[in-house]
Amino acid sequence: MTIAESASAQVAKDGTCGFYFTNPDHNSATARYLHCGNSFILIQVDWSNGWHQRECVPPWYSVPFYPDGPHRVVNAYYVPVAPDLIDDGQHRICRTGQPQE
Repeated sequence: MTIAESASAQVAKDGTCGFYFTNPDHNSATARYLHCGNSFILIQVDWSNGWHQRECVPPWYSVPFYPDGPHRVVNAYYVPVAPDLIDDGQHRICRTGQPQE
């Protein structure tokens, strides 16, 4: 099963797209962001300590969020800014660094 197939199966199963909290026993992730679309997007991730970051999300991808000591991701949402991508001639992928605020 590919990442896209597993994300598509989850949407079909429970209709979840976007940010949601998970049972911490589920592979130690405390939250996820499921992107239900065919394009690359940029999301803003908000942490319980007030820190923010932006991440690129590939099409039909589920991003797990893990605790960082006592800190947890409290929200993640779509940002209407194009993510930076790399094209190797066969695939497009997210660059490591992404546009920040």
